[in-house]
Amino acid sequence: KNIAKLLNSFYKDNKLYLVMEVMQDNLNNIIRTQRLQSNDVRYIIHQILSGLNYLHNCGIIHGDLKPSDIGINKDFSVKIIDLNAERPKETDYVLTKWFVRLL
Repeated sequence: KNIAKLLNSFYKDNKLYLVMEVMQDNLNNIIRTQRLQSNDVRYIIHQILSGLNYLHNCGIIHGDLKPSDIGINKDFSVKIIDLNAERPKETDYVLTKWFVRLL
């Protein structure tokens, strides 16, 4: 429930377009324009971690999670909107590369 749903996809002019569900804003804008209460911050972080846990259970690691990749609605419901996903390989070098990117 914390990952934006893919509603449609299509090609136009040799480009792939993905149509995702709409979110009212992103976390980057909210952080810059609002003073969040501690309960709201905990609720947002819980939802982000739930979404990441789901991705990790599917074997997907987000390549570059940042506040602008987190869609948020006025009720502070959160969805990861830009997956920038990568599947880890079986070598120590590549796994280390992904873990470092998460830090």
